[in-house]
Amino acid sequence: MRMRSNAVVALFLAVIGSPAALDAQGVRLGRMVGLNSATLGGDDAEGVDSRISWLLGGFVNFDINPNFALQPELLYSRKGAKLDFDGNQATLAVDYIEIPVLGQIRFPSQSVTPYFLVGPALSFKSGCEAQAESGGTEVSVDCSEIDINLKDTDFSLIGGVGIDVRNFTASLRYDYGLSKVIEDAGDIDVFNRTITLAVGYAFRLGQH
Repeated sequence: MRMRSNAVVALFLAVIGSPAALDAQGVRLGRMVGLNSATLGGDDAEGVDSRISWLLGGFVNFDINPNFALQPELLYSRKGAKLDFDGNQATLAVDYIEIPVLGQIRFPSQSVTPYFLVGPALSFKSGCEAQAESGGTEVSVDCSEIDINLKDTDFSLIGGVGIDVRNFTASLRYDYGLSKVIEDAGDIDVFNRTITLAVGYAFRLGQH
């Protein structure tokens, strides 16, 4: 899994660092941090609640024209959910390396640019822990130790709204999982569902 994640990072960096990208007009590079409200959805997602976690990463934004931009991202995103087992609370913490490719429909003005965003995302699981409290002590174990078998990859659709103010950007997103998260799920319908508030800072290439 680590080799696969390293290959994904290398591919992303190769794309945004290529001469074609670096010489392009209207290209911005940026960093992003955010808060996730993550949970599980689907017909079989019972006894679950959202957990607050975080994401961080970077993005490259290509201005296709004044009203449309394309924004590939590379994010480290923590998802999962709070679970209720016979009245006992537990937390499923799942880490992903996520690669969204988002289109932005933009409405530029002199200093503020609101926008809609939508696009697919491919995620690679990089870690999974189950956490619970027992006798006042928090216990954390790897998901594989208690036979929680989650898929190594996840595919989702992201939609939301955002705003750019000078070099700063903020967006509110909904990450709607399309792939069942449980390995060999059969008829078990459980999917990732995540609301994210993200903020970032970007600079335009060639800007002095």
